[in-house]
Amino acid sequence: MSQMQPRRTVSARKIVSGEISLDTYPFRYVIVESEANPEDVLTVVETEEQRGWELVNITTLTLNRYAAVLRRR
Repeated sequence: MSQMQPRRTVSARKIVSGEISLDTYPFRYVIVESEANPEDVLTVVETEEQRGWELVNITTLTLNRYAAVLRRR
């Protein structure tokens, strides 16, 4: 698992696959995005809630693009 670069938007697929972790994320808020698969976003929301993150908002950006805003507790 590589250490996460400090970006405000991250790929849900990379979190689900274990490529990156929000454990070392330096900011309090993060946007988790997924193209074509809302299940990835929901999976991240559910798993990260157990790791100290809470859902602020979830939305459909376009027909096949989804995003959730998470806040570290």
